[in-house]
Amino acid sequence: MNSYVNMGVGAFLGTVFVLMSVSIASEGIFHAPAPEKEGYAIVAEESSGGTGGGEAAAAATPIAQLLASADAAKGEAVFKKCTSCHTGESGGANKVGPNLFDVVNRPIASHEGFSYSAAMKDFSKGG
Repeated sequence: MNSYVNMGVGAFLGTVFVLMSVSIASEGIFHAPAPEKEGYAIVAEESSGGTGGGEAAAAATPIAQLLASADAAKGEAVFKKCTSCHTGESGGANKVGPNLFDVVNRPIASHEGFSYSAAMKDFSKGG
């Protein structure tokens, strides 16, 4: 064997030694015991009667009551996160996402001048 082979084998063995040492040390420091039972228990309440209890609960609160407690300043604060990708002005430019002005009841992927992905176009057709 020449010195280059010895050097390569030594580098490989040194690397394996360092990696195994770090692995053993980190297991000792950050040891996580195995759970008694794998997974999480999901507790769901049974709805009393009917087959889709979600929509009835949403319709139970009148919109007038929700609007009475609404705060436009809080809505603007929440929308600031969206402004990195969208605009909300009438006739505003498209950014990474389309303009969101008059988005309520607008068909999916229908904003003129925005190039939607193929998956979004397929989703808008019901696929």
